[in-house]
Amino acid sequence: MAVTPSKLLPQIFQTPANKKLLAATLEQLTSEPEFKRVEGFIGQRSGEGIDASALYIQEPNKQRSDYQLEPSVVFLKDDTQTARDILTYPELLNTIGNQGGPTQRPDQLFKAQRYSWDPFIDLDKFSNFSQYYWLPDGPDSVNVAAATIPLSNNFDVGNELLGYTFTGVSGENPDITLVRGGSYTFDINQTNQFWLQSEPGTSVYDKKIINVAAEMFLEQ
Repeated sequence: MAVTPSKLLPQIFQTPANKKLLAATLEQLTSEPEFKRVEGFIGQRSGEGIDASALYIQEPNKQRSDYQLEPSVVFLKDDTQTARDILTYPELLNTIGNQGGPTQRPDQLFKAQRYSWDPFIDLDKFSNFSQYYWLPDGPDSVNVAAATIPLSNNFDVGNELLGYTFTGVSGENPDITLVRGGSYTFDINQTNQFWLQSEPGTSVYDKKIINVAAEMFLEQ
């Protein structure tokens, strides 16, 4: 005989709230199951070797009664004829219904001799190909570099005859790449102002670049 879990609690904890909680949880696992002995057949009621007058288990609906064990979809193991799973006819209809499909008329649902196939392509380009420009050799390749830009660096700036030089960067007046939010120091040996800009010349300044440069620590 199963023991009520709430009776095992100390008297102080045997409150109505705890009894209600245990009755909905632990008692469902510890209570004695109530089985009912049933005898009868299940499955097909017509066919070779089947006695239709035999006693069959009463099903809850006509669909279960007519197609209880009828296999509709059989899944085979790879490269074999061995079944690994079977989906019965009622299970198939329930699955279609759960996916939003119509199941009121199964005779119409399965009468089609064709099915839709998605080839995983852009159907608009396939059907309206004349509206697109097609490149015989495909688009040009895009070079992707794995080089990283340092978040901080110290540059010694030299003033040569044809322009500025930066340590670690080849050439005069070179293009340098900085990261927004990084910390960079420019050691400049000159008395006049030093500007960082994206446009060439000495009078046309890119205000955005100047604002970024103004935030940097310029050491003269």
